[in-house]
Parts: sequence; structure tokens; C-alpha cells
Amino acid sequence: MSDEEPLTIYAVRITENAASNISQEKRRLAGIVDDAIIEQWEDGLIAAFSALSTMPRRYPVAPEQKYFPGSPPLHVLVYRRSSRRNAPAYRIFFTIHEEGDEAPTVRIQHVRHGARAPLGPDEFELES
Repeated sequence: MSDEEPLTIYAVRITENAASNISQEKRRLAGIVDDAIIEQWEDGLIAAFSALSTMPRRYPVAPEQKYFPGSPPLHVLVYRRSSRRNAPAYRIFFTIHEEGDEAPTVRIQHVRHGARAPLGPDEFELES
């Protein structure tokens, strides 16, 4: 019998802000790639979100955490649609919540194309 703690499974929630980011990116992509590529991108993004349901702390705290003092750490996962080195990267910002009566939860706070400038202090508010 093992003395290890059982693996915690986190619910993954997409905030309104992140859902808006995804919709905006899909509209942008619609002007440059075909629907099959957009579908692959979205499927991969959902798979990346699902990966956060176990051990989300394996991803680093984002440098942008400095803009959210006193809030839960803002972690970042880098997602690429394919393994090609030149494939566009997306930064998925998320927080981890384990307090209260709610089940442990990962909240996807923001999704950003990797070529965009780093997040600024006034771009969005963390949703709890």
C-alpha cells in the first residue's frame, strides 16, 4: 500500500474574459486559415485546458503576476497547435482555487497569442 496522497482532480472553468479571447482569435484566424485549421486549433486548446485538471502547479507563475498583488498566483501554460518550432504559441493564463466549499478549480483567465506584447496591468481583471 502506498503512502502517497491521492491525485487531486481540478475542475477547469473558462472565465468570460478567456471565452472572449478565444472568440476574438477564432475571428482573426477565419481571415487567414481554413475552417479545418481553426477546428484543430480549438480542439488542441481544449486539450491543453483539460491537461490542467491534474497537477496545474507544474506550470510556472507568469511574470504578469506582479500586476495582481494579493490574488492567487497567475500561472501560464504555453500551447502550440503543432510541434513545429515555428508554430504559433498561445499563452494560457490561469489561477488555481482550492478554498471554500467548491471543488478544487482551475480558472482560465486569459488566452493570448504569443506574438502579442506581454500583458499590461490594466488589460483584464482576474475572475474568482
